[in-house]
Amino acid sequence: MEVASVGTVNKQLLLNSWQTGSGTNTNFSQSLQNPIQNARAVHFLSFVMPQMIRPFTAADGFFSFYQDGTAGQVPTTQTLKTVSISTDMYFFSIAGFITYLNGQLQASADARVKNIVVSQETTYGTGYGTMRLIFKDSGGTFAPAGFNYNNPALEGNYKIGFALPSYKFVAANTSLYADGFPNVILRTNSIRIQTNLTGSTHSANRDFNTVFTVPVNVNPGNILVFNSPYRIQFPAICPLISEVSITLLDDDGNLLNIPDNCYMSCVLAIECDP
Repeated sequence: MEVASVGTVNKQLLLNSWQTGSGTNTNFSQSLQNPIQNARAVHFLSFVMPQMIRPFTAADGFFSFYQDGTAGQVPTTQTLKTVSISTDMYFFSIAGFITYLNGQLQASADARVKNIVVSQETTYGTGYGTMRLIFKDSGGTFAPAGFNYNNPALEGNYKIGFALPSYKFVAANTSLYADGFPNVILRTNSIRIQTNLTGSTHSANRDFNTVFTVPVNVNPGNILVFNSPYRIQFPAICPLISEVSITLLDDDGNLLNIPDNCYMSCVLAIECDP
């Protein structure tokens, strides 16, 4: 943690995505009526936004799988099938997601896809269980698509609970258990606030100009409020700030999928030389 140098001046910068200037409410720029001069560092102070982050995006709103291969074998030549998961939908419970996904499977024009039924392992005994989703295909063999980080569409399978790189076909009427939990309510653990004010920061082999990460610690429909308990200094890129660009990203570096009328307010302190 760095302490402000003697003789510096702090100026407060109030930003919100309600009047974006240009862009969208997750990727926008705002011009300052009074440019800030002699900027040397940026401090993150606070962030407020309704927690209306949808769990699926246009890139990963799919459940992907294979049918009619050889039981016990990994899919090779079989056609990858998908059912869509709405990018406008919130799921307030895992049971609600199961009901929705079963409806999407039954709505498929492919008669074989209609044979798949999803349920949940809720208990081994009284009061405990793994929460894993269970898939069963009454019409033939079935295998979910494995997760591949380089294929964004398979992120949907990862969120549903299929995190391994590949899966083998199981026979008809055989329960196939997901290996992970159904992470279908909260999209992301944190919001990355990226700006044009600071230099690069590094995280997990990805490069973001991130001022701060805000934890997503409330369920959809609640207000997300975060006040930084730390005084952390990020060197400013340019001493003259006349326009600020803000991008709101999830843990994977994707733009947040939020409604058009969901806006954030953010407060930064700009440390300036006299």
